[in-house]
Amino acid sequence: MTNPTPELDMSGQESPPEKGDDGGGGIKQWVIDSYNGLYKIVLEPSMPTRGQVYLVILGAIIGLIWAWALFPAVFTGANPERLNQNAQDQWVKMVAIAASVGNYNDTEAIDLVSRVSDPLATVNRLLSEATPDSDDVVALQHLQRILPAELTGAPQPDAGGLLTSIWQILLLIVLIGIVVPIVVLLWRLLIQPIVVAPMLDNIKAMTNKEYAERRKIEHQARKAAQDAADAKRSLVVEVDAALGEPIMKTLSIFASNREYDDSFEIELPLDQGGDFLGQCGATVAEAVAPDKVAVEMWLFDMFTQQDKKKVFITEAGYNDPAIRGRIEASLENPSDLIVAKDGVKLIVDSDKLRLQGEMKSLQVGANGRFESFQMPIAAWRKDGSAASAGVNTPSIGEFAAPPPTPAGAPDMAAYDDIQFDPPPIAPSGGLSMSDYDNLTLDPPPTLPGQQSLQPPPLQPPMQQPPPASTGLQPLQPPPLQNPLGGNLPPSEDDPFGGTGDFTPLGND
Repeated sequence: MTNPTPELDMSGQESPPEKGDDGGGGIKQWVIDSYNGLYKIVLEPSMPTRGQVYLVILGAIIGLIWAWALFPAVFTGANPERLNQNAQDQWVKMVAIAASVGNYNDTEAIDLVSRVSDPLATVNRLLSEATPDSDDVVALQHLQRILPAELTGAPQPDAGGLLTSIWQILLLIVLIGIVVPIVVLLWRLLIQPIVVAPMLDNIKAMTNKEYAERRKIEHQARKAAQDAADAKRSLVVEVDAALGEPIMKTLSIFASNREYDDSFEIELPLDQGGDFLGQCGATVAEAVAPDKVAVEMWLFDMFTQQDKKKVFITEAGYNDPAIRGRIEASLENPSDLIVAKDGVKLIVDSDKLRLQGEMKSLQVGANGRFESFQMPIAAWRKDGSAASAGVNTPSIGEFAAPPPTPAGAPDMAAYDDIQFDPPPIAPSGGLSMSDYDNLTLDPPPTLPGQQSLQPPPLQPPMQQPPPASTGLQPLQPPPLQNPLGGNLPPSEDDPFGGTGDFTPLGND
């Protein structure tokens, strides 16, 4: 394992590794991955936008201004401890005067005075502030005598000041910024889909018959898909006695309310190479489509490029001569047409593959057409039964031991002195091979509109004709003419020695 290349800083020196980095990302990378996986993917799509949070905060501020400034609360029927100090002093004086004239007994007077924040201190302070020998002094002294020493009164709430009000507003804004996203997340992820949406959906189904029918169909489709998934998980295909375990098995489900055209690939398992071997499928028979009275199983063999098929047909379709005739005409053999019944198997064979389909849970309508069925489909490789049964074959570069000699087989040494018959003698009167030495063949015929393909005869090289016996001189080429007039310079001025002179010779 090679070491990672160290990172260099701007000066070219090796930068120290980040703290907590163990070479595979460390804590920092774990935090980044957790943030991306949990927040960016799961939570962020359901989070409220900043504008929505700002809008809620603005609404809260407007509510505070409305309640505190424009239309403040008016207390009616409030307890005495909520009054200011002057109002509480007036309350104590009224109770003292009423008790001194006999309107309240001692118990009632003590109960009424105990409702202010500090009754004993208030009575003592009012006595010190009252005018001597006045009616208030006499009443307060009477009240002071009947009040128990341990009387505490009701605590007065703290009204707070400007800083308290500002703190309350800021706390409200912070709580809104925290609570609103949490509430929105709970609403969108849990409350709305689990509680509210089903409730609204049920109300809509009760008021809209068309929607209720559509929802019923969707529910049936989901249930059928779930049943199909369960059936595929529990699918069991019998082992073929000669070919072993199938290399592919699946389940094809037919329902009259949907298009039926299933196709599947036939491949070796991954531990055996995963090679593609062919394709198979089931669909409404082409000869009668779209009439669902017959279903054909087809097989394509990748090795031999063969296309094979056989057909399941309902009993009513088989008894109809017209339908049966159309289907039989599309098959290689009339025996490839089989009446569909529960438990009936249909086998499609090619040179290298075998396909099997079994009819199960068959439902046929009153009109003699397929309503529903389940068809377990399995495929085997004919020349790979050992691989299908899970036997590991030697890979390239490995050598497997030769198989043992079967019992009773002759030893190979018995063939050492085997004799072969001589070749047959040629019949009399035939030609010997030497008769073909000087054999000549006719030239190939000339095609219409074309010239013969034979090469032209070779021409002898051009030679100077011999001098005539009449004593005439041999012909000489005429002198070359200058285009501008006059004769050309002598041949000795030609730097090429006359090799470029192509003037043809003529005859008189």
